[in-house]
Order: sequence, then structure tokens, then C-alpha cells
Amino acid sequence: MAGLPNSSNALQQWHHLFEAQGGPRTPEASQHLQQLLRLGLPTRKHEDWKYTPLDALLNGRFVADEGASLSAEQRDALALPLDAWRLVFIDGRYHPQLSDELAASGVEVSVDNQRHHLPDALQPEVFLHLTESLAQTVTRIRVPRNRRLDKPLLLMHITSGLAGDALNTAHYRHHLALESGAEATIVEHYLSLNEQPHFTGGRLTMTVADNAHLQHIKLAFENARSYHFAHNDLLLGRDASAFSSSFLLGGQVLRHQTSTRLGGENSNLRLNSLAMPVKNEVCDSRTWLDHQVGYCTSRQLHKTIVSDKGRAVFNGLINVAPLALKTDGQMDQQ
Repeated sequence: MAGLPNSSNALQQWHHLFEAQGGPRTPEASQHLQQLLRLGLPTRKHEDWKYTPLDALLNGRFVADEGASLSAEQRDALALPLDAWRLVFIDGRYHPQLSDELAASGVEVSVDNQRHHLPDALQPEVFLHLTESLAQTVTRIRVPRNRRLDKPLLLMHITSGLAGDALNTAHYRHHLALESGAEATIVEHYLSLNEQPHFTGGRLTMTVADNAHLQHIKLAFENARSYHFAHNDLLLGRDASAFSSSFLLGGQVLRHQTSTRLGGENSNLRLNSLAMPVKNEVCDSRTWLDHQVGYCTSRQLHKTIVSDKGRAVFNGLINVAPLALKTDGQMDQQ
């Protein structure tokens, strides 16, 4: 894939950030970096990127800041008024001292750099590979069999911008596993610590086992000078259900994709999004859905509200396997 004139410089900088992290890198992270370098960055001649401007982002001088420090009072001022179990991440790093004690939550959480046994990407693309390679840790969240969480799990992602021409680059990688019969609500909250520009990469994979039920909400509320590129995957088992809603507000360029595979019969998916770009903001929302087996239901509703010179882009695809009998899928865009 041919890149933009300045894409080579951006790729070199990202490669340098990867090498500068120090310590042994996992084979999986290295493979994603090689995929990124092999693919290169897209141009507007590529249909999937025709309406997503990358020029300003790729002109950035990318750095990985050591991370801002916050007090509990500052965290509370930024947090949603929601009774939830909180996990706090600042500039790509997990902060246990600002996170809740989860012993009584019924959920098991580990944060490390191990990448094995993560699900393969449903629809790989360049920024997915970037986040997989530059995210320094993986947060694994496990809800055991038949466990029902009494409160939502809130993932707070706080990214800071820097003065001058440096573009702070933070990547967040999480995996949620709902075991058979489990029920949980998870909220992704992305916000900015200040009004300086920054670049955020996000990736959340979610496996919903047989008879499990997931409620998922994403709130992308970063500042108007930020860049946000994220890609979530949902994998549903038999008799499972997932209700996912994404609210995409704020960001010079904000692009979010949800890729889903219905892999067990009688699964049920609800996928909604609301994009609200203002001024000169660009919001690009995408979905990819694979009805792999029969007797599954999916409903999608995607809305855009555009103000000033803002621009909203939506692209959705539903794939139905030849043997996926009695498939009931519907997608509406307004």
C-alpha cells in the first residue's frame, strides 16, 4: 500500500518508539510492528481511508511521555459520576494506586506484557497493528462462569498533551473474557488531561462465551486537538448477547471501528453509535459484522449529528456465511 509523502517519517518514528521501550518485546508485538511496516500507511486513494485525513497526524513529532501524575482528587474531578469499579490508565500506563481494589468485585484483572492466547484480529488494519505493537501492557479482565457483576467496570483512559510540537502517543490494550453464563457491563472512557494535542490508540477485544451477556459503552470525549484511532473486536458464542454503544465526541480526527463475529447459534447483537463532530472535526465510525452461523440476530443503529464544518463518515458491512440459515440482520444509518 503506497503511503503519504510523510508516512515514511511517521513509520520510522513509531519504529523508534518501539525500540526505545526497552526490555524484551514479545514475539506478538514484534509481528504487529512488522505488519505495520509491511503495509505502510494508506492514502486517500484507498477506499477505506478516502475520507479520513491523516496528513496533520503524520506530520507530528511522536514521543511517548513518561506519564502525568494525578492525585485522587484530580481523578475524581475527571471521572464519570458513576458507581463503578474503576481501573485508571494515564498516558498508556496502568495506575493501581488510582484504581479501585477489586477483591470484592467478582472480576479478575491482571496487567502484564504477555500477548499469548489473545484472539486474532477479525479485520486487521494499520492502526490496529500500531496499537498492538506500541501498547506496553495488556489488561486482561476475566468474569468467571455464572458470575454477575453488581456494578459496571469503568476503564478510565487519561491522556495528556504536551506544549510545543511534540505529540504525546499513548496506546491502550485490553482483553475482556466473559465465561459461560457470566454477565457484565464495561465502560470505556477516553478523556484528555489538558487542551494540548495528543495521539491515542485503543484496542479492546471481548469474548462473550455461551449464555453470557455483555453491556458495553464507549465514551470518546477527548479534546478537540486530539487524534484517536481505535478498533474493538467482539466474539459471541452460542445463546450469547452483546449490546454495544459508542459515543464519539471530540477530536481533530477520531476513527473507531467495531468488528464482530457471531460464532454460536442463537446469539444476539445490538450495535449502536452516535458521532457528533463540530467545527473542523472529523469523526469516522465503522463496523464489520460476520454472521458465521445460523439462527442469529443483529440490529445496528448509527447516528451522526454534524455542526459547523465538522465531517462524519460511516461505513458498515455485514457478511453472512452461506450456511448461516435463518440469519436476521439489520443496519440503519441516520
